[in-house]
Amino acid sequence: QLHTYPQQFTSNPGALYIGKSRSKETKTIHSHQFQYATANAGVCYSRKLLTMLRESIHPKSMYVQGCAAMGVPDDVYFAYLLKSKLNIALTVADGFHYHDEKEFFVQVINGSAMV
Repeated sequence: QLHTYPQQFTSNPGALYIGKSRSKETKTIHSHQFQYATANAGVCYSRKLLTMLRESIHPKSMYVQGCAAMGVPDDVYFAYLLKSKLNIALTVADGFHYHDEKEFFVQVINGSAMV
């Protein structure tokens, strides 16, 4: 169940940014190092986290302008905002997968994937 899934992550109860990055490498922008979840891998934001970040992402035009000004995609910009404003990092969830992750589909066929 999706509503119980976040309970296993206790690093910052309530303010959660859970997902999977396509790369283990960190991104650095303005001296902030972070990983970011790729949207096509699935990502989960808690309501508390979005409420905390609301002034930086609303209205939507301000968020889009921020992406454009930094020259980065929206998923990278979102992770940057979380790290630079709230010091919240991505919690990596191996159960999330992106659409071209071949190993995940092999695990599904073998019955060993967490779906």
